[in-house]
Amino acid sequence: DSIRSLSFGSIIADPSRNETIEIDARFGPAGTIKTSAGASVLSTPGNSGIIRISSGLPFSCTLVFPAGTNLTQGGNSMVVDHFSILSETGGSSPGGVLDLNVGGRLNVQRGQAGGSYSGSAVIMVVFE
Repeated sequence: DSIRSLSFGSIIADPSRNETIEIDARFGPAGTIKTSAGASVLSTPGNSGIIRISSGLPFSCTLVFPAGTNLTQGGNSMVVDHFSILSETGGSSPGGVLDLNVGGRLNVQRGQAGGSYSGSAVIMVVFE
């Protein structure tokens, strides 16, 4: 279940170069950081997503993320890749419920068209 969607915030793209924007969730709830040296502007911060895995019984699991996924708006798209996660319990749930912070890297093309982009990613849960 999705508790909170991953959001990269509001970005004004650099008209002259490609950039990457990242939310690194490996250390807990995270905000947006620019990971390249272009002139894109982060006008509104983003946030890591939170997903919940529940089974009703204690469990351990491994998550498998896609290599990347597209965010689209009309005929425009951007790729999110390099997904990152944090579990306070290291991938196991003694109580049958596991909440995970999820981040990723957004690849913004030079002069990326403005708009509200959205998409989804299938995350496979392998119970052990």
